[in-house]
Amino acid sequence: MILTTTQPIAKKIREVLAPGNGRRIVIVAFVGQDALQVIGGKDAAKGLELYCWDNPTSTSPIGIRELFKEGARIYFVDDLHMKVFWSER
Repeated sequence: MILTTTQPIAKKIREVLAPGNGRRIVIVAFVGQDALQVIGGKDAAKGLELYCWDNPTSTSPIGIRELFKEGARIYFVDDLHMKVFWSER
């Protein structure tokens, strides 16, 4: 399946990262201010593993703080520029 527009991509991200899908990992270059909403809200953040580049011009400290506050584990990787959304399920 190839997704090329925003709405189907966002829907699939929320499906993959839904609570109850076991271990969930996100690897992305940058995190936006609305990251918590993109992944599906507070429940989706709990236990999520997030790997991203903490580039100060592209990653939002607000987005990181909201994810962390809701239980996401966040790891910073220099020069990371990929996008992977994965769950055990």
